[in-house]
Amino acid sequence: MKQTARSPLMFTRRNLMCPKFLSICGLFSLSYLLLITKSCKSESEILRVAGAGSLSFLICELAFYPMDALNLQQKLNVNKISMPQMLRIVYKNFGPYGIYRGFSTSYYSSTTAGYAFFAMYKGIKVKLKEVIKPKNQAQCSAIYMFSSAFSEMMSMLIYYPYEIIKVRYVAKNDSYKYKGITDGFRNIVKEQGVLGLYKGYSYFLTNYILSYNLQLVIYETYMDLKKKRWGLQEFKKNENRYVIEAALLGGALSGIVMNSFECVMYMRMAEQDASKSMRRIYAEQGAKLFTKGLGTRIAMTQGYGLLQFNTLFYLGKAFDCDLLDETDDEFLESLPE
Repeated sequence: MKQTARSPLMFTRRNLMCPKFLSICGLFSLSYLLLITKSCKSESEILRVAGAGSLSFLICELAFYPMDALNLQQKLNVNKISMPQMLRIVYKNFGPYGIYRGFSTSYYSSTTAGYAFFAMYKGIKVKLKEVIKPKNQAQCSAIYMFSSAFSEMMSMLIYYPYEIIKVRYVAKNDSYKYKGITDGFRNIVKEQGVLGLYKGYSYFLTNYILSYNLQLVIYETYMDLKKKRWGLQEFKKNENRYVIEAALLGGALSGIVMNSFECVMYMRMAEQDASKSMRRIYAEQGAKLFTKGLGTRIAMTQGYGLLQFNTLFYLGKAFDCDLLDETDDEFLESLPE
């Protein structure tokens, strides 16, 4: 694969001293810092959760971007390639900075979409609990599921256009030849209109909602059941351990269940085998579709869940907020064993 011309909007070693890159990235970063500072000092817990959640999204994207980039390249490769092999290919073609090619797309999208998601999720969840007054764990889990799904659907309208640029730039730029974010947006809108920015959106949304929803619902339900079993005081003593257990469980199940669908999703985003139906793709690739990049996927979802829920836990303390709702003893006693 050939290296394409570098855009001043992309994070590369050469661009770190580019005035255009520094001005755009600097202005965005300053605005984001002011937003987070204001959220941290806000009287609204919803805004404090949004600030903490947005930061946790950014930290996770920064930490797991290389694995995510390798994962999507594995899935879009015609042959089954292991992660070490793909890492060697990326290093050979793009050097040591190759694993962070296109990271600026995730920087801009994760901060904004992350803030929107957590503000909506916390607000909707609290309101639904006030209105419905759940009487058992099943009703609580249903509230978590609806709140998460709706919030993801809305926040993905911000996130997805950047994601489609990232997928094409990182894995298929020998075909698309995007020079950067703005060039990618310009080319898509010019050739396909604004709706081209959402090509494959339904696949991505389905994958993201099912994957992250599964993790979030398992996390909140697991924590509720631990509160029920041990009581609030004992739960608080071991809360950080329960965070780790819930994150590992949710990450493993999400990775296994959604891996094959993620392969199809990336193929749609990169316009690979675009004429083939989903049924035909599954029929032709068979078991390979379920195992392609599976180890990387599970490692990524578990690691991502561990980092995100732990950063949320500790950032929540710093922001004086909690993703989990305060639960009184009377409600805990009403939950089933």
